[in-house]
Amino acid sequence: MTTRPPDARGETPPGRVVETHVSVLRFDRDTVRKTKKPVRFPFVDFTSVRSRLVACLEEVGLNRRLAPDVYLGVEDIRDEAGHLVDAAVVMRRLPESRQLRALIERGVDVRDELTRVVHALAAFHSTGARSDDIDEAATPDSLLARWDADLDELEPLARRVLGVATVERERALSRRYLGARGDLLAERIRSGHIVDGHGDLRADSIFCLADGPRIIDRLEFDPRLRWGDEVADLAFLAMDLEALGHPDLSEHLMRTYFRLAGWRAPPGLLHFYIAQRAMVRAKVACWRVMQGDPQAASRARLHLEQCRHHLAAARPLVVIIGGAPRTGKSTLARALADTTDAVPLHSDGVRRDVAGASHQARVDRDGLDSGRYSSSTTRATYATLTARARALLRGGYSVILDATFPSAASRVAIETLAERFGADVVQIECTAPISVVAMRADRALDPGDMSEATREVAAALRSRREPWTTAHRLDTRAPVPRLVAECLEAIDQTPVGGQGT
Repeated sequence: MTTRPPDARGETPPGRVVETHVSVLRFDRDTVRKTKKPVRFPFVDFTSVRSRLVACLEEVGLNRRLAPDVYLGVEDIRDEAGHLVDAAVVMRRLPESRQLRALIERGVDVRDELTRVVHALAAFHSTGARSDDIDEAATPDSLLARWDADLDELEPLARRVLGVATVERERALSRRYLGARGDLLAERIRSGHIVDGHGDLRADSIFCLADGPRIIDRLEFDPRLRWGDEVADLAFLAMDLEALGHPDLSEHLMRTYFRLAGWRAPPGLLHFYIAQRAMVRAKVACWRVMQGDPQAASRARLHLEQCRHHLAAARPLVVIIGGAPRTGKSTLARALADTTDAVPLHSDGVRRDVAGASHQARVDRDGLDSGRYSSSTTRATYATLTARARALLRGGYSVILDATFPSAASRVAIETLAERFGADVVQIECTAPISVVAMRADRALDPGDMSEATREVAAALRSRREPWTTAHRLDTRAPVPRLVAECLEAIDQTPVGGQGT
């Protein structure tokens, strides 16, 4: 690679050559010529002149939708005898100082620029091609085949370049997600969210100009790699912004897009697609190392870690947080929900809904087996809690269930529900000494405190509890951050799909 220092404006002088894993770009004063390398990868074969020419023609045609004044045409490259030996995409040279990556690395506040990019992407997606073939790319079977193929390619590369022994946990987590989210993925297809998108949307490919953004480098060599959920397209850029050290910009990107689009995807779907994009970039970075770029190894490690983090965040979960009244269940559930993307469901709130009662705490609290604590209200509470969890799981969310769960039967019902939707179950039992429970029960009620269990009710319900040998027991006298950390560790240690990984 030619290395010439940038000038005072941050622009590289004519003559610079930049390589990617499949292309070579040569910079002139006003234009850039991009040729395809004569390489073969599992996803592309550019070893023939014709394949490179066709790819150049396809690239120009595709990219004029998002950058019509950038892609000038295709130039034949011939030998002295006039035989075609290669082809080049001819592009108008854009100011490198206005590249989104360059702006971010200089510390420029790019939120307004990113908002303009989102407007362009939302318009692009709204008019993008849709068809049955394109929809097929977003089915669980197609996504599973793609994940398996990518992981099969990544594993020997990661072993050779990064010393990673296996990607079996990544395989298990991706399969668990796809096995659990069939309803969600089908709804995404029915709702028209599957589109012929960009396919390679990164900060390097976006230039923020005064008259609007130019988005280049739409993937040309395999349309199936462009086909997918709108969220998958955005996930590529979200992944790249995060890799640049700006998860805040990633959040701004998604929040702005959802506001413009008028819909919102569950967080797990975004995590899943970010993981997929990061896995692809880890694979590409490994290839670059093998092509002679040792610096790409750090990018490969970063993207593999991104993949692992987001797959774990996408994992379908039902976290059962149980225990006797006043053992700190609700406090822990709220704190864990703040740390994860799971939706908390609190039985005390559900109990008030079932009873048709105010959500304000009251002084005249019901006694054992009466009023809100009657057996009929308790049965209806658990039935409603289960129904709400079912709706959330079907919609693609993970849930945290905060309730007493006094019997094995009450826990089995939730385990059965989780199994129905392919979610892994994590069981947490909160405990505290009787003296601590009594002290908590005797405190003046906070208006936001959903539990109204008295000292007597708490003691009686404690005595009725059946043993819970499968739960992780937590003494809630510990600081809340430590309790949350122990819950996260329990989640991580819970086998994926009920099997060791």
